[in-house]
Amino acid sequence: TVSVLLSVRRGFRDVEFGRGCMFSSSVRFNLPQDRALAGEFSQRDYCRSLGASFVARSESDDCSIIEPGSGFLQYFDEVSKRINAIIDKIYPAEVAGIVKALATGDKSQISPETGLIFSLSGTAHVLSVSGLHVGIFAFCLFAMLSGLRNRIVKFVVFVGLMFAFVAITGWQPSALRAGFMALVFLYLRTAERRAIGLNVICFSLAVIILASPQLIFNAGFQMSALSILGIAAFYGSVGKFVDAISGGRSQSLQFFRSSFALTASASIAVAPVTAYYFGYYSIVSVAANLLVVPAISLA
Repeated sequence: TVSVLLSVRRGFRDVEFGRGCMFSSSVRFNLPQDRALAGEFSQRDYCRSLGASFVARSESDDCSIIEPGSGFLQYFDEVSKRINAIIDKIYPAEVAGIVKALATGDKSQISPETGLIFSLSGTAHVLSVSGLHVGIFAFCLFAMLSGLRNRIVKFVVFVGLMFAFVAITGWQPSALRAGFMALVFLYLRTAERRAIGLNVICFSLAVIILASPQLIFNAGFQMSALSILGIAAFYGSVGKFVDAISGGRSQSLQFFRSSFALTASASIAVAPVTAYYFGYYSIVSVAANLLVVPAISLA
């Protein structure tokens, strides 16, 4: 089996591809190309992250659907489309694009100007379904399931709903990492075992990489893994640094201390990867995230 990254240019006839569908088409193949100049997009690195061996181009007029998608992948795809349709009815176009990115991972409606603003401020991660969104969803699930006394039933329901959320949002690598971590953490709680943060992180990353080794080359997965490792490694030290500057652990400064330590720890670990892929690093990212992350969480 060979995986191919196929780009289909829209012609006179529009063809809608669903997850898991079978289709035929005449295509032009070539090997993935590396970046020619610094800062350019590396097609080879992107294909490597997807596990694709070739890239291909085709026209929608040359494509014919042999068999539409079926099974649970198609079902979750339809659910995602229905959610997006409801969002389009409720919000204006620009706001709807951001809400879709937060709820279903669909960033197609976000304008280039908005995307650039988020990128330059170091807050682009809030527009992709990531650990932040999975954490909010997991918190809501914990709250809703708190009335269930049977731990086994609570765990099974949590696993099912978390699986559905990750599937609806398109199996984003960062969401997959965060979702699996949440499952491991809840399993340990259910089994009445002590959950040590660094152990949970390393075990989750090891299992995911063994199941899908090409994720090592995925930029989103790399930044997601480094951010959570950075929090585990630097959160305590950054918190103590803030305490030393503020003169103690004042109750009124606890929220600021926690937010700053969390954001700064993740930013320290992700900075090298961000600079490598995008050619810059936002020096205002920590301050911007202190404002944007709570606002997005409330939204």
